[in-house]
Order: sequence, then C-alpha cells, then structure tokens
Amino acid sequence: MADHKYEKWIQKDDAIIDGIDVSGEWNKMYEPREIMNYDLTYMDKITDLDGGESMGWCYQCAQCIGVCPVDNVGSYGPRKIYRNLQIGQNLFEHPDLWLCTTCSNCLRVCPKEVDMMKIMPAAREQAVLDGNVPAELQDMLQNVAEYGNPMGESARKRVRWLRKFDEPVRDLSKEEDPQPVDVLWYVSDYFSFHGRGNDAAKSMVRVFNRLGVDFGILGKEEKCDGDSQRLVGETGLFEELAEHNGAQFEKYEHNKLVVSDPHAYNAFKNFYPKVTNKEYNVQHYTQFLAEHIDDLTTLLVRPYPKKVTFHDPCYLGRHNGEYNAPRTLINAIPGIDFMEMFRCKEQGYCCGGGGGGMWLDGLVADHTSERLSENRVKEAIEVGAEVLAVCCPYEVSRFEDAVKSTNNDGKLDVAVTLTFDKLEIFLGSGNGTFKKRQTYFTGSRSFSGVVEDFDSDGIFDIALATSSSVSSAIRIYKGNGDGTFSKPKQIARDLIPLTLIKMDMNNNGLQDLIFAAGQGDNIYMLFSRGDGTFKKEIAFSGGGGPIALTAGHFNSDDQVDIAVANSRSSNFSLVVRKANGFFHYPTRDYLVDGGTPLAITSGDYNDDGMTDIAVASNAKNTIEIYLQRRVFS
Repeated sequence: MADHKYEKWIQKDDAIIDGIDVSGEWNKMYEPREIMNYDLTYMDKITDLDGGESMGWCYQCAQCIGVCPVDNVGSYGPRKIYRNLQIGQNLFEHPDLWLCTTCSNCLRVCPKEVDMMKIMPAAREQAVLDGNVPAELQDMLQNVAEYGNPMGESARKRVRWLRKFDEPVRDLSKEEDPQPVDVLWYVSDYFSFHGRGNDAAKSMVRVFNRLGVDFGILGKEEKCDGDSQRLVGETGLFEELAEHNGAQFEKYEHNKLVVSDPHAYNAFKNFYPKVTNKEYNVQHYTQFLAEHIDDLTTLLVRPYPKKVTFHDPCYLGRHNGEYNAPRTLINAIPGIDFMEMFRCKEQGYCCGGGGGGMWLDGLVADHTSERLSENRVKEAIEVGAEVLAVCCPYEVSRFEDAVKSTNNDGKLDVAVTLTFDKLEIFLGSGNGTFKKRQTYFTGSRSFSGVVEDFDSDGIFDIALATSSSVSSAIRIYKGNGDGTFSKPKQIARDLIPLTLIKMDMNNNGLQDLIFAAGQGDNIYMLFSRGDGTFKKEIAFSGGGGPIALTAGHFNSDDQVDIAVANSRSSNFSLVVRKANGFFHYPTRDYLVDGGTPLAITSGDYNDDGMTDIAVASNAKNTIEIYLQRRVFS
C-alpha cells in the first residue's frame, strides 16, 4: 500500500459489528483527516456582539450577492464578509466594515435572516471604541458633536434660509409663549443648510401654507436626527441627539410630527422610543401630503409634460414599507409621464448615502468601479426619464453630482418630490414603414401584452396586463378587423398582473393566458373558452417576487410546464405539471448567479431535443444559459 497516493489509507483484515462478521474488500478507509483549519477569532468577536449574532447563521447560499448594491459596482456582500471572517480577516480594521450602506436589500432575500442592519452598527461601534474610524467620518462626527449638524454650521444658521422669504413660518424657539400647533415640522440638516435643500424647504412651506396647515418649526433648537451616526457606530452620540430632540418634541404641544428626511423618519419611529420611552406620531412629508391629495390636486393646475421616474429611498421603502405615497404625489401632477426604473420599490437600488456612505465617498471610490448614485442615474437614463424625482434630502446633491460625472448633464434633471398608461398601435404599410400611431389610454401602467385571436373570429385581439395604485386588470381589446380595437373588457381585476404570456396549457387548441402577479408571489392561469372569455383564474405559487415567465416542456410528459424568474429571491423556479394537469410541488429553484433576474425565455439552444432556459440578470447585466443535462423529473 505504500505506493498508493494516499499514504493514510488503512485496511482492517477483520471487521465485526455487533457480533456480525462483515469483513470484506470494503474494509479500506482513510484515517481521520483535518479538512478545515480556520481562524474563527474575529468571527467569534462579531457574533459575541449585541446585534452581531446572526453573522454566524450564514450558510453561503449567495442570495445576498445578487441584490447587494455595492457588489454591483465592486466585490462585496454579507456572504463574502462571512467568508473573510471565516478565514481570519479582522473586520474591525478592514475597509469592508464601512462599505455597507445598510440598504437592507440583503435581509430582504436572506433565508437565514442574517441582519446586516444590526451587525454593521454593532461592529462599527466596536471600531469607534477602538479608534478605527475613517478620517472622512471623523470630521462628520466631530461636527455633529460640536454643532449638532454634520456641516459644522452654527445652530443660529439653521433658519438662515428663511431670510428674504415672505411666506409665514412659525419658529417656535422664538416665541415667548408658544401656542400649540397641529404639525411640528422637523426640517432636517440638508433642508436647513444645503443650498439645494433650502429651495425644497421653501417649497414645503408654500405647500403647507396653501393647504392651510397649522405648523411650526424648532428653529435653532433642532439638531441632527442621529440616524446616520447610529449606523456608523456612534451610539453615545445618537443617544445624546435623541434625548435633545425628544425634549424639544415634548416642549411644544403638537398633534403630528412631520419630517423631511427618511432617516429622521426611521429614527423617530423605530429608535427614539428606545431612548426616550416616548412614542411619536411621525410621518414623512410624502405621507402627510398624500393624505391631503384631494386638496392638493386642486392646486396643481400647471402641466408638467415630462417623463419622470422615482428613486425609492431605502429608509422610507425597505426599512419602513412606504412606496405608495411618493408615487401618489407624482402621479397627481398634470402632464406627468411616469415610468418605473427596473429596480424599484422593494427591489430598489441604493443611492449610496445610507449607513454613513454620505461622508465616505473617498473610501468607497477606492473599492468600487463607480458610485452607486452614478449607477442609478444610468438606470434612469436607460428607461428614458427626463426627471429623476427623489424625496430624501441626501439624494438631491448625490444625484445631481452623478448626472454631471456620468456626462448626462442636460439629459436628466433631479427633482424633489411613471407609468405608461397607453396602448399604441402602429399599423404596417407593407413597405417597411408604419402609419401614424393609434393611441388607447389604459388608465393604468401597461406592463406586458400578447396578441392572439381569442374569440376565434379570424381577427387578432390584444391582451394587456395593466396596473396602478388604484386599479389593475388584464384588458382584452377585441380587434374590429380594420386596425381598430373595441373598448376593452377587464378580467383578473385587482391581482396586479405584471408579466403576461400565452400558451395552450390544456392541449385543446386554444391559447390560454398565464401571468405573474405583483401581489402574493403568485402565478395565475386563465383558460380560454374560445369566444373571447376566460374561465376563473387558477392560482399557484411562484417564487420570491415573480417578474417574468416562460412556458415549455421541461419533462418527458405532454403537459406544458412553467419557469418563473424571481427578482426578489434572485433565482428562477421550475413549476412542472403532473400527467393530470395539476402542478407538482415543491418547485425546483435555481440560483441566478448574476442576481435580480428580470426576463426569462426557453428554447432548445444546443439542438439536443431538450428545452433549455435563458435568464437576463439586471444586477450584473448578463444573460445566463441553463442547458438541460437530463430530462427534469
């Protein structure tokens, strides 16, 4: 045995188990070998922190990598942090500690609930205690500690934006006997001190006054909300700010606290109560104005004929679940042509300013190919937007700089706070040109459509998936035979259809409809009756955030199966059908390496007689081909 490549190969001549002789050729084995020799010192230090426990739960599934905004422009993500800790990296002294923007996109898809929103602040707090803080961040923290704001401005200058401003504003800090107000407005640092933010603050005052809102501000008594300082590990400073601002909220009688900044909203709603033992009736300004949309609409008389898209702030959206209020305001503006970016709402991309990123551009630049804000601006340009609307004070300057640095100045504007609501038909002339378009207003965003003779009259009809905040349906437009279409009939109401495909699912010669729904992570089938009507929809489970569909034969029977791309879970699922036509569960899931799939199709790409799958990934801008190696069971 000495010449065998495995020197620790051993063989027992006799093997007796429980009195039974099982000797034979299989008595060969390896002696115990060490296959893992990791230095877990710093992994243990992270998991021992209050808030760091979940770091040890990672099992390397890589779901987080596809949705991490920093990995999109560099090499990052919780999975990689876990692996580096596993092999002995000292995270407390490593730049990786400061690259996380705490956007919460990773937590959204993590099956183990590894919570970087707790891990990173906890680890950063230890780094702060050890004195391991980037110089850029030190300056900001010093300013906040001394002046109550990151700009290092005197508290008296907090109301400087009110000079030469004729609109009435009650500065409660200047009133000897301040009377109650209905709304206490927390203006925020950037609205108070930043020039571009000053314009937004003045606009807010005009809106308040036109709506007849009884409001007041804290003036010089207002200080930084402290949420970003908490996220970079300065827990003590955050608590001081919370105690100060909390005392001011108690000082002045009010019914509602309205804030300009999503970070302030997050702090006052979720973290101040832990310090002050007080609950606050707090709203972001978009939520407050959305409640007054009927009155506000009467004031919006000047059309704004622009193509507008909207960036969801992480701390208003994913952290606090508010997506509708800003869109309600935007869509109330006359003339707006609103369009969504590919990454929106719960799947929205981060601007890079959260988690201390607002003050770490230099450090981030050393470890990424571009700023997150630049990546986002390119996406806004890609969907054809002329205006990028935002509702976070941080984002105005970040995106305006990004517009310039990406050479898109003049192509895209950034505005502080889209949908195609049209079906357009271009009839061919037969010579390679098209006639003037015919436009049908749908009343909702048009996401996807298919063409088919649904009523068996020999004339093509159109099925269109439409959805908005007020209504959703599949609209069936019957063709008249002269290039025009009748008023649509609506089916599958209120199910929020996103992606629509057609396929004969029951082998009766009729094209049925299958669509992915934006609610409930469901897929729906609508069997055609052949007369332009459809049977009641049948629901079956998709994956996490089903966004695109394809149909084909993915096993050896004659039943048509479904493959669905899941944007939230960064995978695609095969939903195969049994011989009786019912779906087989559980589904078979396949991780999309590029992350955030947005499109999927199928075909025999290698001419072997089996159906393969192609998936387009938005996060990495790739197309991944999955070849069938055997017939799926």
